[in-house]
Amino acid sequence: MAKGFRFSNFTTDADKESEGVWIDYTGDFKLKICRIGCPAFKEFMLKRGKPHMRSMEAGSLDPNIADDLMKDALAQTIIKDWKGLLDDKDEEIPFSTETARQLLDTPGDFYDEVFTLAKQRENFKIDKTEGTAKN
Repeated sequence: MAKGFRFSNFTTDADKESEGVWIDYTGDFKLKICRIGCPAFKEFMLKRGKPHMRSMEAGSLDPNIADDLMKDALAQTIIKDWKGLLDDKDEEIPFSTETARQLLDTPGDFYDEVFTLAKQRENFKIDKTEGTAKN
């Protein structure tokens, strides 16, 4: 048997990356996200980042602008839905792009968690058991 790492382990499902996958985060909280780098994300960054291109190329983009740009991109292109997200009164927080953007701006780890989940290849891998489960 050959030793090494199969290149196919790097492959992902383009539909999952673009349309999103449900992530069971914790408890009853589930988050539907697309992958960082999906076509909608790239298009958003090209359009919204264009005014800042010179600063980005020079490495002098204001960190606050970069942060706002990424939060807008996550809210508008990466977070597609959620279920089971509660406020401190145990009332469900309904999903909307606007609410997602507000929560991404709230101090805490929501922004970091969403960003990390949207980058993880494992979340968007091709399910190799789909074809064998029917046999």
